[in-house]
Amino acid sequence: MSDEEIIRGYLEGNTKDYGVIVGWIREVVNTTLWVEGVAADDIISDTTYKLLVNFRAYRFKYQSSLKTYVQKITRFTIIDTIRSHKRAREYLSGNNLQPLENKSPLDIFEDEEEVTIFNRIFSLINEQCRQLWEMIFHDLLSYKEIAKKLNISEAAVKTKAFRCKEEAIEIRKKIA
Repeated sequence: MSDEEIIRGYLEGNTKDYGVIVGWIREVVNTTLWVEGVAADDIISDTTYKLLVNFRAYRFKYQSSLKTYVQKITRFTIIDTIRSHKRAREYLSGNNLQPLENKSPLDIFEDEEEVTIFNRIFSLINEQCRQLWEMIFHDLLSYKEIAKKLNISEAAVKTKAFRCKEEAIEIRKKIA
């Protein structure tokens, strides 16, 4: 099967052609994805979307094989994802973690795991909860200060925080 036929089938939704491309993506993901907290399924999904956009815009110029092109896009997607996870971890942690020399390897692993889980939950909760959490955890505002800022009652802030916590718990159950 030629590269042109695979691309045409992929754009038309042919499951066989889609499977060929996802197989190439999985090869790269399985051999290069070793970073904790980066979900292989997310990489595959992001890569297939990027390929769809690129194929529709005729960005593949047949200067290399289609397999090489797919693998290159996959590697770039992995790199972008790792960088965004690193930035999110640094932002959310505020770099306030205790020095590594005072921690056991197990403590370090557990901290990293918790940060990864928190970042994943933070990326999946709704925008209102994300804003509320930023005020609580990043800005360190009290419920009273948040209530003034949002022009709502303190009880309403507590209710919103409770609902956001419930949403986060449900997300945690799904990703664990």
